[in-house]
Amino acid sequence: NAPNFQERFESLVFAFKRLVDDHQMSLRLVLVGEVDHFYKRLKNTCPRALLDKIIFTDFLPDDDLNNLYHNASVYVFPSLYEGFGLPPLEAMSHGLPVVSSKAACLPEILGQAAIYFNPDVLSPNEIQKIAQTASRFCTFQHTKVSSNDCIKCKKFRNPKSFKSAAQRTYPEVCFYFDGLKLKSMILLAYEAALRTEELCNLKLKHLNLDLKEVFIEKPLKHSQPQAVPISDGLNSLLKDYLSSYKYLKNDEDILFPTKTGKKYHANNFATHVFRPIAKLTGFDVRYYTLRHSRATNLIKQGLDIGWVRRITRHKNINNVLKYIHLSSQDIRKELEKKDLL
Repeated sequence: NAPNFQERFESLVFAFKRLVDDHQMSLRLVLVGEVDHFYKRLKNTCPRALLDKIIFTDFLPDDDLNNLYHNASVYVFPSLYEGFGLPPLEAMSHGLPVVSSKAACLPEILGQAAIYFNPDVLSPNEIQKIAQTASRFCTFQHTKVSSNDCIKCKKFRNPKSFKSAAQRTYPEVCFYFDGLKLKSMILLAYEAALRTEELCNLKLKHLNLDLKEVFIEKPLKHSQPQAVPISDGLNSLLKDYLSSYKYLKNDEDILFPTKTGKKYHANNFATHVFRPIAKLTGFDVRYYTLRHSRATNLIKQGLDIGWVRRITRHKNINNVLKYIHLSSQDIRKELEKKDLL
């Protein structure tokens, strides 16, 4: 299978690394599929220490594929969205144990014959943990936030002379520390189910702390402009943020600017800010996990799917269903709650 955006191959590599590092197992990870730009990107991001343990096969004919099935120990299927899920069924037909994500129809198709994982849904408590890590996060990963750490910073450069060394001063608080802002961004992104572009494009005028809501002026994917309510806790946090960042005065000011006053690039924020923070917390997830988790958690908490569609700003309910990951146990609880079993 090609490791396109629907597949969690990078997470599979991360899980494989942990398996090898923590348990010292002599395993090989074989990734089968036509080598395209997705595979090349994946290969470039693999840790160098793992390159001799990961095999990229390119496209394989059926005979070679059957040999792989015969000699493999387990088949892992990290798909996010599937129409039917034939690959794991094919692996099962060769007597191979299957570890699969819970996405879409896979639990229905594979039943109790597979072991499931669901790395794409975080609980509200796990989101809070990521936000707390963000509150202590420095872009250049100082151990603590003080002027003494500037010397250890990746941005630090040795003075060219004794004179320049004597004249150099350091800030009371690290220039690259932005904990309160990053915590606010992550919690707002989760509660309002914001896409990265929507988060980075927010302006001061879009935040109404009196009404406790954020206004999405230009939602993506053809949905209408919409105000999304936020919790009292987040509202209070945003008040603290605005009181700390007093340079935000005009309605047209970017709500969450970079240190140079510019707008975050969506991909850069997702890849170089959010993901390192999540990994530091212990979760190898991407930014879009915030939206998926919000939709799933709202459904679990009993909110009607029509309202979930409004909050996530999807054009129709079918698009919401793609990103909601409910297990059979979740469904059973709801049926038992309404005495339908």
